[in-house]
Amino acid sequence: VSAPESLSANKQSGFNSLADVVATARAGKVFLGSPGIGSGSHIAAEYFFKSLARAEVKHIPFAGGAPAMLGVIAGDVNVLATTATGGTLRNLQNGEVTAVGIAAKQRASVLPNAPTFAEAGYAGFEASSWAGFFAPAGTPAAVIEKLNAEINAILRERSEEHTSELQSR
Repeated sequence: VSAPESLSANKQSGFNSLADVVATARAGKVFLGSPGIGSGSHIAAEYFFKSLARAEVKHIPFAGGAPAMLGVIAGDVNVLATTATGGTLRNLQNGEVTAVGIAAKQRASVLPNAPTFAEAGYAGFEASSWAGFFAPAGTPAAVIEKLNAEINAILRERSEEHTSELQSR
């Protein structure tokens, strides 16, 4: 599975677009939260700000995605870099934080109002995190088939739960 990285802002920050964030970062006034030092979100955001936007941010690492989201909601940081999954999607969809950018080729169907970085003038900037399942070489085919069936059943169940949750809003 793969999910794009996103940049979101505290509702009271006054940031409504990526341009707002970049202009404020160039003035040295952006406190960037992430799920942790060296996380994919942290690395993608640092690359974006330093190499593409040519702006400095003060990185504030949190101990995971949930604490980082709470930090941006509470205003401990004014911007959050995180993967657009689970809790992040819920907080963006329910308006607790403002989506200022998604690092994907096109807008996400679950976040149609979140502009891509390309739409904000940073063509070609894409970043995502991914996860997969692996087994040692030589694992018997029957074991692989059983694992595959169970993992797919769980993924279908979670997908149905997520779809149901989105439809109920």
